[in-house]
Amino acid sequence: MMENASTLNFSNQESGELTFNSQHSTTGQIFIGFALSVMTLFIVAGNVLVVLSLVKFGNLHQKLSRFLILNLAFSDLVIGVLIMPFRLHRELVGGWIFGHTFCVIWFACDAYLAMTCLYAVLLISVEKYMYVTMPLKYSMLVTKPRLQVAILSSWIFCGLVTLMPIVTGLGTTPVFQQEQSVEGDCYAALKVEYVSLLFGLNVLLPTVVMFYTNYHIYKAVREQTKKIHAQRIGPPVKNHSRPITKSEIKAIKMMFIMVFLAFVMWFPALSVLFINSLCSCIHPVVSEITIWFGISQTALHPFLYTYKKEFRQAYMKILKCNLRGSLQLESTVSVIVVLPVSQSAE
Repeated sequence: MMENASTLNFSNQESGELTFNSQHSTTGQIFIGFALSVMTLFIVAGNVLVVLSLVKFGNLHQKLSRFLILNLAFSDLVIGVLIMPFRLHRELVGGWIFGHTFCVIWFACDAYLAMTCLYAVLLISVEKYMYVTMPLKYSMLVTKPRLQVAILSSWIFCGLVTLMPIVTGLGTTPVFQQEQSVEGDCYAALKVEYVSLLFGLNVLLPTVVMFYTNYHIYKAVREQTKKIHAQRIGPPVKNHSRPITKSEIKAIKMMFIMVFLAFVMWFPALSVLFINSLCSCIHPVVSEITIWFGISQTALHPFLYTYKKEFRQAYMKILKCNLRGSLQLESTVSVIVVLPVSQSAE
């Protein structure tokens, strides 16, 4: 009895299956090539700006959460440098010319880096959750060594889940291991058990954690807002609190948008992968479109950071080749929400 598998990125002209190359006219290929080239350029250039901003400017370099943003930017940058050029080339020529061995390496790294990006967003969400809901314990729980361990652990975990099953063949069918793949293209026939594992760890788990943390962040801020309103119309209540600044509010809003994009843009690709593992009933072009849609998220992250004044200033200084000096801090004018005193989480 044959195992259910998800056949990705396949090309088989003899059996009558459609190839990616045959789906587009010359004009269509030119348009697709241009659009994907621009996307690749934005991914690489944008995330280089983010990395340089965090490394070169003290205002950003001194903040603990820089490690989490740097982790996400590095993941996005590696996708732009190592994954996108080969994916773009395969899309334009309609096949794979780099051999089977490199196909295995490239496909495994593609899955690996996509998962590390999702978990980088997950770590940012958890960190903000701890900052808002555990302000008194935050500075003790969230330290530089612990953040570094968390980041390293996420990379190791993602590697065990994605790299090992593909490279060792535990997550693929024999057609991939025995090099009986369709000549001229790079694809993998993934076991339904492996795809189910990926769907659970890449979709279900991050979705539950992100929605839980973001709901409680929103709930905590709303409750504190109500308390301050109550204090304004009633007797003053003495507390050891500090106002949360506009800059911190912007950081939380930026995180909300980042989490929303991660869910919306990767969910279609991972859902198609899961459905294909059950029935192989989704057209390959649809699968490819959803993958590109998910990858495009990595080009949007650098734009999200411009929500904060420090990043806008850093980008401008780098573009003007001025890597010295400090950045003007975001306004510290407070709003009505208050949090107990703790180390800044930005």
